[in-house]
Amino acid sequence: MMDGANADALVGTWRLISCALHDGERVNHPYGSMPTGFLTYTPEGRMSVMFGDPDRPLLENPDWRQNADGGVAAAARSFIAYSGTYDLREGEVSHQVEVSLIPNWIGQTLTRRVVLEEDTLTLATPEMLVDGRTQVATLTWSRVE
Repeated sequence: MMDGANADALVGTWRLISCALHDGERVNHPYGSMPTGFLTYTPEGRMSVMFGDPDRPLLENPDWRQNADGGVAAAARSFIAYSGTYDLREGEVSHQVEVSLIPNWIGQTLTRRVVLEEDTLTLATPEMLVDGRTQVATLTWSRVE
């Protein structure tokens, strides 16, 4: 169930401005200093997100299935994509994942704290293990007109 007015404010397409991981001591930008990507929320309660490092290396072969596993793994490691449904409640959005680049996320609910200020949306994850350290990811998005 979505909070009416708040859910309406999320509806639309958002362009990624920044993605930072914080571990309490340092900040890391795993998708580069200027990541690219989009997040879309529909009025029907569907969502889709994809983003990555715009400087990730090209694969050697245009037929991606013909590339060495290492090259494909490196390309995937610097990209996130998933889609499903969403609910907004009390300052948090929950993404119910139906399809994902990361198979372990399928069937999971990913919760994000939401801060919406005019045409800027900030989503923050709960603490999670990334690169062997407990970190929080903060993603900032700008509304696409």
